[in-house]
Amino acid sequence: MHIKDYFTIKVCHYDLLFVTLHIVNYLKNYTMDWLFSLFTNSESMAHIALLYAVVISLGVYLGKIKIGGISLGVTFVLFAGILAGHIGFTAPLSTLTFMQDFGLILFVFMIGLQVGPGFFSNFKEGGVTLNILAASVIVLNIAIMFACYFMFFDTSKPENLPMMIGVLYGAVTNTPGLGAAQEALGSIMGSNTPTIANGYACAYPLGVLGIIGGTIAIRYICRVKLQNEEDALDALEVNDATKPHLMHLIVENQFLAGHTMLEIHDFMKRDFVCSRILRDGQLIIPKSSTTLEKGDKIYIVCSEQDAEAVQAFIGHEIVVPEFAEQEKTKQMISRRILITKPEINGKTLAKLHFSSVYGALDDGTIDGQENPVEVPAASGFYDVQTYISMSDHMSDAWIVGINSALFKSLTPEQQDAIIRAGEYVQKWNVNMINERDKFALNKLTRNGMKVNQISAEEKKRFAEIAKSCYPSFRKLINDDKLFDAVVANYE
Repeated sequence: MHIKDYFTIKVCHYDLLFVTLHIVNYLKNYTMDWLFSLFTNSESMAHIALLYAVVISLGVYLGKIKIGGISLGVTFVLFAGILAGHIGFTAPLSTLTFMQDFGLILFVFMIGLQVGPGFFSNFKEGGVTLNILAASVIVLNIAIMFACYFMFFDTSKPENLPMMIGVLYGAVTNTPGLGAAQEALGSIMGSNTPTIANGYACAYPLGVLGIIGGTIAIRYICRVKLQNEEDALDALEVNDATKPHLMHLIVENQFLAGHTMLEIHDFMKRDFVCSRILRDGQLIIPKSSTTLEKGDKIYIVCSEQDAEAVQAFIGHEIVVPEFAEQEKTKQMISRRILITKPEINGKTLAKLHFSSVYGALDDGTIDGQENPVEVPAASGFYDVQTYISMSDHMSDAWIVGINSALFKSLTPEQQDAIIRAGEYVQKWNVNMINERDKFALNKLTRNGMKVNQISAEEKKRFAEIAKSCYPSFRKLINDDKLFDAVVANYE
């Protein structure tokens, strides 16, 4: 190698080293500038995201620390925010205002979701009393606020009264009230609205500590023992006759074989739900028309007070490990669902079969249905239907059947007895259906449905129009003698 070549290679090495050092120094300065800007440039999105992440995380973490068995929870986020604002770690006013309003909206929204499912039932039970108490507390708070305002503040300064409003809402830890007060003051005072959040922030910590301290003081003054209270609540739950009772039963009553769940329910006069049946290793999800067979293993839910009667009527309680296996093999899927639609509140499960007539009426897929009055009464159609028209064009019927060979083998006296028994049952059935129709119609009208009574002339026109359907039904029945007898009976 020549000296010239060696010198060139050395120069190249020094140039590469210089460039590398320059890049490293540039990256170092750029990184430091970026980190410094991240904490100081309040206009950048990265700074705003970091601000909220640090304040919320720090507040939630410190809120979990317990002192004397008591922690402040998410309240500590406010203290973390006060500290961040004090050291200048903040965001633009427009951003803070937006996040404050948006956070308040989320807060009120989540409170609504939490209390919504039981709001109306609780309001019916003690709504008036609770509202009177709430109004009394508000009036008392306002009176104390004005007393403090006139005793300790300079009433000549216009900003003191709005500041006392912030102190009021901070003392009672009422964040939605603070938002409403700011909106009201903004509409009254315009751009000159004072920042009442300062008073809120100053009073809020003492408000939280005061509530905690007051609760502890009441506990000791009234000599309340938490363990005794918990035991009393547990005993109350145990003694609650309406508490749900879950059990697996085996069908031992042979007279239940072949009868539907609806028939068994009506006969027992007890409220229960059968959610699954295990028959010959196959899982069945029962409906009202599903029949039971002796030896079926069923899963029953009923009230505590009815559990013993249900067991005595159906069969003794057993352990059914197959149900757990069915869940593992996904033959049955279990899900927990949070109800968020207000219109679902108060609906029974029977009304939530949206593939049924109820759902079709509710969403407007159909605008009417043809059924005996018992059907809309039992299915709750009065929630989604306003009118019911009494056309009297159909009637439920029980058919008394017997094997023809067996009937012919009987003596004339026995045949006559069976015929007379059948006629008696038919008359009893008609009277029973009429009574049940009256009860169902009364239920429909109590729930707001309006009854249209069809006149005799309108019924006659209806019958004439219905005759156009006779050929189709004659073909379907395929028994002219029976068809003619039915038509003659109704005409």
